[in-house]
Amino acid sequence: MSRLPYLLLTVCIGLAPVHPAHAVAHAAAPARDDMGRAEQLYLEGKEKFEIAEYIEALRLWQEAYGLVPDTKDARPIKNDLIYNMAKAQVKAHAVDNDVARLRKAKLLFEQYLGEHESLHGKSKAAVKEREEVAAQLAEVEKLLENPSAGPAAVGVAPGDPDAAPPGDPSAAPPGDPSEAGGDGDEDEDEDEDDFDLDAALDADPELAKEYKQGRDMVIAGSVVLGVGLFSLLVAAGGVGAAINFDNMGETDRAQRLTYASIGVGAFGGVATISGAVVLGLGIPRLVRAKKRAQRQSAFQPSFTPYFTRGGAGAVATIRF
Repeated sequence: MSRLPYLLLTVCIGLAPVHPAHAVAHAAAPARDDMGRAEQLYLEGKEKFEIAEYIEALRLWQEAYGLVPDTKDARPIKNDLIYNMAKAQVKAHAVDNDVARLRKAKLLFEQYLGEHESLHGKSKAAVKEREEVAAQLAEVEKLLENPSAGPAAVGVAPGDPDAAPPGDPSAAPPGDPSEAGGDGDEDEDEDEDDFDLDAALDADPELAKEYKQGRDMVIAGSVVLGVGLFSLLVAAGGVGAAINFDNMGETDRAQRLTYASIGVGAFGGVATISGAVVLGLGIPRLVRAKKRAQRQSAFQPSFTPYFTRGGAGAVATIRF
């Protein structure tokens, strides 16, 4: 299936009334430990999947699933792990021909689809995701009717920002044409629409500095380039007016206007070249910073304490 948008998970940990400082310390530590371990398992499973160690990837994702809190806010994360496990079951069947894996994959895909609409609604992107998972489910059902037919099509794991969408023919593995088709550019646009750039920059001051430098260079270059182009237009108009004055016999006036136009034109030329150069340096810097922020935003937990009259706790924010 096409690459799913990044999911923003907010887990609120409530505590019994205690001293606020102690509440924050005791609330944040277990959540940080569990989600940190879940992140590690998720990434280890992704690496195993990429080298065809599907059974080990399945085990790691199952363990990660058990560490994600069983709360309403954590449902999107758990549901995406369900999809990953379904995918791993299908691929593992291609290795060991265990039909039980197909039955489990079918149940997992059905569970994923059953949760998806309530989690993501009926937007165009969400409907497209469900249609693609339904197609994968149909392939699994075909295999259950004829287990020796071959492996079913399996898309990219939700929450995997580094993977290319199966709609990109250049990313499809050899011998797996089922993942070809679709529009990769549309998927990239969907990711960028959902990407929280401000949060990623807040989490990395060095990256924020690089992004700000690139942005400032783009703004400054655009302004200087605009001024330069405008000056060139003014200079061209001045030359035309000087010619008219000369034709009317006003030689002195034409000469003064010509000199002024040459000066404005020289300034415009320098400004145009300078603005273009600054833009040429700023745009790549800005693009690089944004791409780095997108890569670094995957599954990065941050904790913010909160206080109420009845107690205290912490909010853990994670990108999967």
